[in-house]
Amino acid sequence: MKKSLLATAYHEAGHALADFLLGFKIKSVSIVADETSAGRVSSVLGLNPSILEYGNPSSKTIARWHDKALTMLAGEAAQSHFNPRSVRAHHAGRDRDAILDILERIHGDGDELQAVYRYLKIRARNLVCGPHRWFMVEAVVLELAKNKTLTGSEVEAVFRQARRPRL
Repeated sequence: MKKSLLATAYHEAGHALADFLLGFKIKSVSIVADETSAGRVSSVLGLNPSILEYGNPSSKTIARWHDKALTMLAGEAAQSHFNPRSVRAHHAGRDRDAILDILERIHGDGDELQAVYRYLKIRARNLVCGPHRWFMVEAVVLELAKNKTLTGSEVEAVFRQARRPRL
């Protein structure tokens, strides 16, 4: 597999693992490029962005949006963990723009936003790159190397199999 495609596989596997661990339903994962991206994870959001526009969102709603921001940050975290030199500003640009839009609606555009963003980046890295979970990222990368696109149930099966204790 080409290095750039492998980096994309790690990026998408990071998103997928975070979605899986945080309870977002995965529809598919792909490393087949299209006109807008080198790969993608499609998942069920289950969140309504308009709740952030009107009124004061509850702490539960804010926590769930933070979880979604974590899943979006996890792609770059996994790619960087695999090969820091493979990450370019444009690789996670759409993710970063969407995250900052969400966080700005919740936290404004000042110091609080910057602090929350830094905190969530650290949490995303810890969520997918620790030795207790990294093997799950690698298991999905191996499957993506073979198949290029996986359904949500296939990805979840890979994660469940990877989590089973080895005898």
